[in-house]
Amino acid sequence: MDYGLEHNSIALSQACLLLSLQSTMMNQKLNSVWLSKAISHAEAARANHYYHEPDPSLRLCLKRLWWSCILRDRMIALGVRRMIQVGAEKFDFDQAGLEAEDLAEECHESDVYDFASKKSLSKIVVAQCELAVAMMPMMITAYCDETPSQMGGSSVSLLIHSMTAVEKASTE
Repeated sequence: MDYGLEHNSIALSQACLLLSLQSTMMNQKLNSVWLSKAISHAEAARANHYYHEPDPSLRLCLKRLWWSCILRDRMIALGVRRMIQVGAEKFDFDQAGLEAEDLAEECHESDVYDFASKKSLSKIVVAQCELAVAMMPMMITAYCDETPSQMGGSSVSLLIHSMTAVEKASTE
């Protein structure tokens, strides 16, 4: 339910990302629903076009938000075998993912982790962004929602196409 209490798309997207961590036995797709809302709010904030933002501070905020959506999308897709929600039609994946510099301020501000631990966690997030891009073709092939008859073409040609896509993705 939307009571219109919050109008900031960035805050709404962040809240929905947090809620995407929830899943229950009664509604096992709840995490995907919340992720979809997070992506919609992030797009409303133009986070998927962060690289066009002239203000460096806002650009960094939008970049971190958008890549959080992408990483959560990949985790849900891999964890529960669902189709990804952020593909090439929603974002130019030639844009750089999160980089160590984007997370540098986090290393100095943590009350929980020491500097070395935060630095290591930053490297892991950077690697996850690279992995999210490299795995996209394979995930699209593996978790495709369409049946071969919906996709058009023969089963053999689709199998060959799928095998080629998986091979290319595993090489990357």
